[in-house]
Amino acid sequence: MRVFKTSLAVIVLILLVPPPASAYLDPAAGSMLLQLILGGLAGVALAIKVFWHRIVASLAFLFRGDERH
Repeated sequence: MRVFKTSLAVIVLILLVPPPASAYLDPAAGSMLLQLILGGLAGVALAIKVFWHRIVASLAFLFRGDERH
């Protein structure tokens, strides 16, 4: 049983250590990443603008006390 646990631990450690990557990131990759982030932020801002009244109504419903007392 001890041999099984030891070999399982060794296998897991070998799988968790990544091999060296021979990768190249050109300047366009950084530009693409920046466009992705800015586009996502613009999409979130547009969604908030479109659904602003629903968001405010939901928050007002949550924070408004029960008025039936």
